[in-house]
Amino acid sequence: MFNAAKRYAQSQDPAQRNKVAIVDDAGEHTYVQLLQDARKVKSALGDNDYKGASIAMLVPNGYQYAAVQWGIWAAGGAVVPLSPMHPDRELEYFITNSEAKTLVCHPALLSNVQPVLDRMPGQISVVSTDVIQDLPNLPLGDDLVVDDEQGALFIYTSGTTGKPKGVVLTHANIAAQITDLEEAWGWTPEDRLLHVLPLHHLHGIIVALCTALWSGATTEMLPKFDKDRVWNRIIDGPQDVSIIMGVPTMYARL
Repeated sequence: MFNAAKRYAQSQDPAQRNKVAIVDDAGEHTYVQLLQDARKVKSALGDNDYKGASIAMLVPNGYQYAAVQWGIWAAGGAVVPLSPMHPDRELEYFITNSEAKTLVCHPALLSNVQPVLDRMPGQISVVSTDVIQDLPNLPLGDDLVVDDEQGALFIYTSGTTGKPKGVVLTHANIAAQITDLEEAWGWTPEDRLLHVLPLHHLHGIIVALCTALWSGATTEMLPKFDKDRVWNRIIDGPQDVSIIMGVPTMYARL
């Protein structure tokens, strides 16, 4: 997952080292910065053996989402992505069913999950993204590696006929899907994705965000889908967006 970022970080070309990975409302973020912040997340999680362990994350759409995701993977954990749109009882179900004992949470979303924490005193360790951002940068090295056969992502089904069921994808599963998409769609580092999808399903996480980062492209992330903002960006913004993905409801609104 980290290969494109590592290539940029190791390049002697300043343009390559400054390649932008993600643009959000806070500004531009390079691939080198993404690697550094992933190391911060790994450091903030501590020295526990997270190999294959479920680690939940509740982070809004934006650069920090990717940094936390990569940091959990670097620590050896399997990401359990939680959605700000889910009520607290659903959040509780995903946390308990996945057996997550650690939650990385953005402070603005702590109130969403606080009722769950109150019902489970002392059972969940919470790491704030604010704490992570305050950590100093760590030297760039070659320590960000993953085990291909290890669980990487804990995704839940829609639960149409019963409780949602957790499906664990390994790093090899994710790599297989991404490389197929990269080849079929012809992704290149020159692509620019306008990302408007939620980040608790495969479409937003793997098909969109992870494929873009794997390919070394740039991802422009909106906090959520907003039809007016999407149109304004496409019509009035720089004419550099080459990819946008959505679901039928989004296209109908557009």
